[in-house]
Amino acid sequence: MRQDGRLEPDPLVCHRVLAAWLRFTQANAGPTPGGRHPTAYLCQHEGTRYAVVTSAGGGVLAVYGIRPDGVLVRLGHWPKEIEGY
Repeated sequence: MRQDGRLEPDPLVCHRVLAAWLRFTQANAGPTPGGRHPTAYLCQHEGTRYAVVTSAGGGVLAVYGIRPDGVLVRLGHWPKEIEGY
């Protein structure tokens, strides 16, 4: 059983979630208002895997749940603990 926290990076999933975020926000593939590109990391909390999109300043821009079949689902609410991973 894995503990909660940040998971090893998976470039494919991180690229997919960044593309999904860009499509959702109807943004161009340019920088965020702070002048830097968003980044993504993977984490697990209470048995559920998440992909978190963050700004250069560390603020969470979006969170996607990762279903067992690999489908990304954008969440409106998420466990606040994952923001600290």
